[in-house]
Amino acid sequence: MARSEPGNHDVIVVLGAAQLPDGSPGPVIERRVGEALRLWRAGKAPRILFSGGATALPTTEAETMAVLARAEGLPEDAIHLEDRSTRTLENAVFCVKIMRAQGWREPLVVTDDFHMARAVYCFRALRQPVSAAKVRNPMSWKIFLQWCREIIGRLIYPRQVRAYLGKW
Repeated sequence: MARSEPGNHDVIVVLGAAQLPDGSPGPVIERRVGEALRLWRAGKAPRILFSGGATALPTTEAETMAVLARAEGLPEDAIHLEDRSTRTLENAVFCVKIMRAQGWREPLVVTDDFHMARAVYCFRALRQPVSAAKVRNPMSWKIFLQWCREIIGRLIYPRQVRAYLGKW
């Protein structure tokens, strides 16, 4: 189980999500960045690490999130990017590398409630303890489908993580 939100952390890690076809932030990005900014303003961590590479578009998910955060007043010195990952496991791998290089040990991970268990699993598989800040979602047909997708992801990810860790 992930530790909960209370306490101060070195960094808030925001896991990526798909942008809209025109490159603008979609609702998932907006929710995650909004929660990260709320936590940052509450003094939970001095910086935010946005994580997500280029998936369907040339602009990375991390940069799309950073643009939104800048527009909401996050100063440049609080913004850090992990812009190589294309899936949850890579979010964890590349963020952990950045955190270890920076000496950050207490991350607060922000992602949707339906995604959090798999995200925490990935960080813990890398021996990185994390605290969780779930973005809660009201149930809808689309969110229900995301929960179903995550159930499948939780079943297949242990094997994928073990295979990936053989390369790491």
